[in-house]
Amino acid sequence: MDIDNAIEQTIKMIIPIRCVSCNNVLAGKWLAYLKKVEELKKKDGRPAGDEMQYLTQTTTKTAEGRALDELGLVRTCCRRHMLTHVDLI
Repeated sequence: MDIDNAIEQTIKMIIPIRCVSCNNVLAGKWLAYLKKVEELKKKDGRPAGDEMQYLTQTTTKTAEGRALDELGLVRTCCRRHMLTHVDLI
């Protein structure tokens, strides 16, 4: 997903405002998460649109996992919201 396109779509889509489990604020971190994932994928040499990465015993943390760590989202409940969010609009 192109970041410029994501910024335009952010106005139209429904982003979880808070984690329903722990009440942590998530909405302000969505664009930062998208930018960080794209940056880390480029650094790893993965295509920006690459959505699937198979995990093996030797796989290090994915770009998505590292981005969540850098944003301070370490609780499983908060990570779930960011990783499984689907653009509805």
